[in-house]
Amino acid sequence: MERIPMSCPSISAREIELVGEALLGGLTEDSGPFYLQLEEHASAFFGRNYAIPLPSCASAVHLTLAALGIGPGDEVIIPDLAGIASSAPISYVGARPVFADVDPSNWCLSAETLQACLSKATRAVIVVDLYGNLPEIQPILDLAAEHEIAVIEDVTEAIGSSIGSRKAGSFGIASCVSLDKMDTLTAGQGGLLLTDDDRLYSRVQKLRRQDSKTLNTVFFGSEVGFDYRMSSLQAAVGVSQFERVDELIERKRQVISWYQEALDDAEGVSLNPEYPGTNFCGTVTAILDEGFGYRKHRVREDLLSRGIETRPFYYPLSSLPAFRDTFPGRRGQLHNKTSYEISPCGINLPTGPHLTQQAIERVCRELRSLIGQGRQRVAA
Repeated sequence: MERIPMSCPSISAREIELVGEALLGGLTEDSGPFYLQLEEHASAFFGRNYAIPLPSCASAVHLTLAALGIGPGDEVIIPDLAGIASSAPISYVGARPVFADVDPSNWCLSAETLQACLSKATRAVIVVDLYGNLPEIQPILDLAAEHEIAVIEDVTEAIGSSIGSRKAGSFGIASCVSLDKMDTLTAGQGGLLLTDDDRLYSRVQKLRRQDSKTLNTVFFGSEVGFDYRMSSLQAAVGVSQFERVDELIERKRQVISWYQEALDDAEGVSLNPEYPGTNFCGTVTAILDEGFGYRKHRVREDLLSRGIETRPFYYPLSSLPAFRDTFPGRRGQLHNKTSYEISPCGINLPTGPHLTQQAIERVCRELRSLIGQGRQRVAA
């Protein structure tokens, strides 16, 4: 039985060609041609003034927080349903993460859940575009402006999504992107920091290097920075991916539509909600009816035994041992009801551009079979 992976990058002859050019070019530093081309492609696609290639999305969040001067004594709000990589940089700078509940209509932060977490110590909010969904962003931006807090967008899982006329990656003082091998666009490993703010851009450019680039001040650092640079090989892959971005997004939309068609009448399972006005492009996520007694761990194990890889829906950040000191006991569970209701029943289904319609039909067939078994078990 052929294994169906969760995701595989789409690599064409163009990626191989540009990586070869990067190797023959002597692996230039991050001011080389592929790095500069990646900046141009990314800023044009997302409609931002600046795009800074980096090693990861986490490094982009970290640099943004550091450049804004956020540190000990400050609080940064982030939705409880997000990957730990989105939240960990808050701890890197010594600030306190505050986990907000999500809106059940889009699984994202809302102005209401943001309002509930605001305090005098709040300096920023990280808006996570979860699994392709976007929040109702304007009320969040208005509330943040009223309280003079920075809005940072994690756009990793929503490349290609939009709400109204606004594209994911265009919100707030900065947007942070992952270019991991599992993402819609890949550099093998890497990330982007997008911004329109001149001062933030200049500050980040200084912090992402350990030393000055001027001729007479090399190795003469004026302050401690971070070694957050992307290699020319990664940049070359990223350039070729952005050259094919419309193709890759359209391919992903096709995969999503096949899932929607195959599971349209499936009893006991629902897919990502699509908030009105949202043009969704992300990871297909299935939420199972909790009445069947099936939780994500068992479903994932059973699907894997049938050759199908999946990922679990994110655990609430407030439930993780890493943040035990931040949210002791059951505090997170009591305050963030929606996050704790959704998480145990959700799995991410294979959504890579490599998938065929036959593979997706097989995934849906096996998922329907498991749901049927769960229904029989409950009835017995």
